[in-house]
Amino acid sequence: MREYNAEMAREQMKKEGRVKLNLHFDASRYIIASVRFMDVVYSLPFLLITAISLLILYKTGTLSTTTLVIAFVPFVFAIALLTMKDSDRKNINQWNKIFYKINFVRRERTFHFTKEVNIDLSQDIRTQLGIFNISNGCYETLDDRLVKVLKVSSVNISLMSPSDRERVFESYKTFLNDIPREFFDIQTSEIVQPVDLKNYLMDIEQSINNERDYVKRLLQGSYRDKIYKIQKSKNMVSRERYVILSTKNDKKGLDKIDRMAESLKTQIQNMLRGRYKLNVELLDNAGLESLMYLAIDYENAQTNSDMNSDLNSFLTVSDKEFTSMKTDWKEKEKYTIY
Repeated sequence: MREYNAEMAREQMKKEGRVKLNLHFDASRYIIASVRFMDVVYSLPFLLITAISLLILYKTGTLSTTTLVIAFVPFVFAIALLTMKDSDRKNINQWNKIFYKINFVRRERTFHFTKEVNIDLSQDIRTQLGIFNISNGCYETLDDRLVKVLKVSSVNISLMSPSDRERVFESYKTFLNDIPREFFDIQTSEIVQPVDLKNYLMDIEQSINNERDYVKRLLQGSYRDKIYKIQKSKNMVSRERYVILSTKNDKKGLDKIDRMAESLKTQIQNMLRGRYKLNVELLDNAGLESLMYLAIDYENAQTNSDMNSDLNSFLTVSDKEFTSMKTDWKEKEKYTIY
């Protein structure tokens, strides 16, 4: 198997039409041209050794062509190390590479492991909500608790008959009385949030594509534009209901809160019957993140609200046009710098 080095990587990038930008900055001080001040400092001891060797050879009468060459070996070796660059990192010479390896061998290898995590959260917006992390379908709070969120559907009691309304109230009272004590402090919350009409817009667009009548296509197109304006303005909102459970974040905390959430989900679903039956959804990590984002930035919390973005475009092209576009993309990639 061939070794994949920097030279091979550069050749591969060249074939793909990409350019590697050298962002290394050389802060060294230069005396003249490419002669660095530190190179002179490093080579002076070897030059001194060579001078002392020549002096000794001259005093002892053994100075010859062979001994002269041998005397200059240390100085030449030092110059070679200072001028030869590393194959992968051009800003590092062989001299520095040797010293880096020596320091690596001599460095302290005693590692201390601890369960304590020291993380600076002062700049993290989540701390304003008291949240440290999201994992296993739970919020992990700064006061060392696990929080589970259940999203519950709703019924409109204002449109019910008096008898149905009374029956719903009685069922709700029974539900509250049957909640185990360990579930408290249980919380309920009603949050106003913008309606995501993305799927509805996609259905309309699909209907337009399948419509053969030109006039109907125009009417459906104007309706689509109207829906998009409503989506963009975020004037259409909904009220979502949530039930929130929490427990201490310890070894048994995750199993405990999962059991509590499943039990409460079953109780809520069994609270009402027939057409008034409530649906319950346990929020996963993605749902919890969206809910947190809604609390932080309501104006931009609507997922995929920009329906005119490249990723959500309703543009349709023929096979010939797509082939032409693909060719143009390939051509542009040749001049793209990554």
